[in-house]
Amino acid sequence: MDITINATGITEALAAVDPQKAYTIIDLWYLQATDYAKRELRARTPAKIRSKVRVLFDGYKPHRWARLFVKSPLAHLLEGGTGSKGVAPFKHVSTHWPSTEGIMRATNLPRPEAFLVARAIGLRGGNPPKPFLQPTWDVVAPRINAMAEQVAAEVMR
Repeated sequence: MDITINATGITEALAAVDPQKAYTIIDLWYLQATDYAKRELRARTPAKIRSKVRVLFDGYKPHRWARLFVKSPLAHLLEGGTGSKGVAPFKHVSTHWPSTEGIMRATNLPRPEAFLVARAIGLRGGNPPKPFLQPTWDVVAPRINAMAEQVAAEVMR
């Protein structure tokens, strides 16, 4: 689960511009867009994993994509939930209840207590999903597109 910011579809527009200005536009846009998206994702991420929000760029200059993600084993359990409606509780399938090791990593509990937490979650049917990635993308996508136009206008002046 992640948010990917991609510079697709602008190749034709950049061909008509001085290459150095085009690289400057892309670099500035990626830096501003990822900074904005990272702030918004941090604001919507649950407090326990808020500090785990990361940005990854490709290895090219200028950048071709950037990926925002939450580097935590707890993130996918919060985003998608741990149970399914209509499914009997406490099935030994990783999508129905969290693993003891995952709870140990996320909470720093010793194994016996982590197992009890996992079992309690499984017996009550899992946790409901609390999405934060998709709502963040829905909010930042229009603003990121507008940022590209603003950066291009500033550089071209």
